[in-house]
Amino acid sequence: MSKTAPVIIGGEEYLMKPLVFAQMRKAWPLLRSHMNAPSLSVDPNDPESVSAAMDAEIKAMEDGIKIISIALRDPDKTPEWIEENLLAAEMQSIKTSIMELLDISGLLASGNAQAELEKLMTELTQAPTTSTETSTQSSDTSLPPDAKAEAGT
Repeated sequence: MSKTAPVIIGGEEYLMKPLVFAQMRKAWPLLRSHMNAPSLSVDPNDPESVSAAMDAEIKAMEDGIKIISIALRDPDKTPEWIEENLLAAEMQSIKTSIMELLDISGLLASGNAQAELEKLMTELTQAPTTSTETSTQSSDTSLPPDAKAEAGT
């Protein structure tokens, strides 16, 4: 029996099956954006700070809703339908549902989904460093200790 990830929309539970490649291609840019939403410290006395935090949260929620829509595999469950049916109390569970979806899709190591996703997102968003002396990618930290000694590093 295939694993599923639940998502609650409008008080009803829907089950998402593991992502297939076509869904992954559609969802990947949204996943990166959704999971990399900045954690902003908000000064409640600064309207610009509050506005920036709200804008970031709304963007992350919009991306999350699109991911859920893709994963549901139901042409009637459009992002617009989800927005019109998602209760305010259910909004916090969207990120959890997405994490469970990634886990059942085999995109995260079981048991430590949040840490694995954060590691994956960090790796995907960091550009490789280049040495100014040799103009090659730096891989010093990826070498085993014996190889570092042989390389003279």
